[in-house]
Amino acid sequence: MKRERRPEDVSFGKRLRRFREALGLSRKELAAFVHVSPDTIAVYENGWRGPSREVLQRLADALGVRTDALLGSEPEEQTLKALHLRRGKELIGRADTYYENLLELFEFREWIEQSRLPTHVRSHLMRAIAEAIQEYEALQDKDTRDRS
Repeated sequence: MKRERRPEDVSFGKRLRRFREALGLSRKELAAFVHVSPDTIAVYENGWRGPSREVLQRLADALGVRTDALLGSEPEEQTLKALHLRRGKELIGRADTYYENLLELFEFREWIEQSRLPTHVRSHLMRAIAEAIQEYEALQDKDTRDRS
C-alpha cells in the first residue's frame, strides 16, 4: 500500500528546503549539523514524513530559526528575509577576507615591478604571484560551488 503524503508534511518540507537554500547549505551539510542522513533531509523536504520533535529542534537550531517558523506558525517571508540577511553578512565577511588577501598579492606585485631586482628574478616572482592568484581564485570558486 502506497503511503500518501500529508499536506502538513509537504508544507513543512517546502519551508525546510527554502530555509536551507536561503542559508546556502546543501542537504549533506544540514544533515551533518542535525545528525541525520542526507536522505532523511530529502524525505522531509519532499514531504514524505515530518521529523520527530527532537529532530525538529535540531533542524531549527542548525538553521537558526524557531521551530514555529519551520512549522508554519510564523510568517515565512520574515524568516526568509532574516536568513538571507544572515547569509549575505557571512558572504560579505568571507569576501572581505578574500579581497584583502588578493589586494596584498597585487600590492606585492606592484612592489616587485618597481623594485631594482634583476629582471629574471622579477619575472620569476611575478609568475609565482600570478599562479598564486589563480589558485586562490580557483579555491574561492570551489568553495562557492561547494556551498551551493
